[in-house]
Amino acid sequence: MDYLSRFVDDPVHGAVLLLNSIARNAAAEAHFYGLLVAVLLLGLIAERRRGRAVLSIVRSNGFRVDAIYASLELLHVVQFLIIIPLGLAVSTFLKANLPWLKIESLAALPVWMQALLLFVFTDFWTYWYHRAQHASSILWQFHKTHHSQVNLTALTTFRKTIIDRVVEIFILALPPVLMDVSFAMPLAIIFILQFHQLIIHSNAGWSFGRLGRVIVSPEFHELHHSRAAAHRDRNFGAVLSFWDALFGSRIDGRPEHLEFGVSDERIPETYFGQMVVPLTGLWALAFGKKVAA
Repeated sequence: MDYLSRFVDDPVHGAVLLLNSIARNAAAEAHFYGLLVAVLLLGLIAERRRGRAVLSIVRSNGFRVDAIYASLELLHVVQFLIIIPLGLAVSTFLKANLPWLKIESLAALPVWMQALLLFVFTDFWTYWYHRAQHASSILWQFHKTHHSQVNLTALTTFRKTIIDRVVEIFILALPPVLMDVSFAMPLAIIFILQFHQLIIHSNAGWSFGRLGRVIVSPEFHELHHSRAAAHRDRNFGAVLSFWDALFGSRIDGRPEHLEFGVSDERIPETYFGQMVVPLTGLWALAFGKKVAA
């Protein structure tokens, strides 16, 4: 948080520190950029084999908007200015004001076991939050922009409005607080699993074979993004796919061609237009206008 106070006291110096930090992170994550490009190309190759015109996908407004989301994400602009400070603030507030939430006995466990339990519990928590996003017309307003992409690619991983990210912080900050672990641990888990998120949004169509019964595969998640009525509100798992089998929301069997996007609402295909989609959706709900959920 020290860089924030410096930014307030001396904006010019703070801006220099921020740019230097972004540059250092960009250099350190060069390998991830290579993985992103590789996964993006794999998805486009799969589309070409299905007979799709790849150039029309790359030239689409939606692809360009996703590229903006991805660029801001990979440069960590939103994280440094909003996500990390807010996440730390929420976590600190919960730990200071709701100490009874902590499961003290977990502190005695080895770090690797704490990390494993945190991962499983966070994934379970995420499953139910994701399911609630589709069941609740209010939460859907924050999530629907992610589903609005009609040409699914690895870049769609990053299609989340800032408001959606902020709401997620308040919801997903609870597992590490409950388990009384350092906030750095969930951040490390998120970084490790980022590659998995790229793969499942690639539209490569892979099933992962038997492993797909446990781990979310591209085929599994592509069905979740499908506009078809049979696929609606299915396959909510983030990393572990067996939650859907346990709670009756799993569906398998990807057809050769899928149509993606939201079926009964028009989402603007501009970056800044999408930033206000949650607000306009909530406004419509509050004043009795029809908003699809």
